[in-house]
Amino acid sequence: MGVVVVVALNDIFQLTLRGQFHEYGAELNVFHYLNIEVEKTVEEIANAFINGPLQTIADLFYSEQTFPRVDVQNLFNPADKAEVVTLVDGSRVGIAEQMPMHDAFTTTFTHMNPDVRPGRKRWFSPSEVDNNDGVITAGIIPELMLVGSDVRDGLFLGADPPNDSDCQYVIVKRIPYEEDGKTKYRLPENSGEAVYGVVQAPETSLFVTTQNSRKERYSA
Repeated sequence: MGVVVVVALNDIFQLTLRGQFHEYGAELNVFHYLNIEVEKTVEEIANAFINGPLQTIADLFYSEQTFPRVDVQNLFNPADKAEVVTLVDGSRVGIAEQMPMHDAFTTTFTHMNPDVRPGRKRWFSPSEVDNNDGVITAGIIPELMLVGSDVRDGLFLGADPPNDSDCQYVIVKRIPYEEDGKTKYRLPENSGEAVYGVVQAPETSLFVTTQNSRKERYSA
């Protein structure tokens, strides 16, 4: 049995949601949460995400889309990490043609810190039934709004009061550094250099968006 590491208060940890659609495996989304209320293991934090926001995310997709696991990494402790199997599939019934892997619905997460850009999450490869010539159809809008709210509301790990999140969803500022004459960016490695915004409101785009980097990766 491995060593159980308890996540300290005010640590920020990264959750990477892995997805699988037929032969395509992908990193679907990355989320950052700030632990503010209770000390828990990274496995417990991952399960709070799986039993919380991921259930709503799955409602956007048909069963052909699966979510095999969530990877968790404490940004301030490289040894504090885990890979947690989800057993979650898309929950919509039936079979529908999927849009290309580079197309997505977009949710923007705003906050009150002017030093940090708003965050964006793209929900990739939506169904063609939700697309009307580049505009998302009315039927999927409530689901997208609910996904945004559930992600914004954070993670619940059993602390009191039960209606307050124990882990806040945050947008983390990247730190610039120079390498080989180029400016690159990294995530903070300790609390002293961490700058972030606690998400206040999700905004759902009404248009289908395209990510060019995914065009190159998933084009036939």
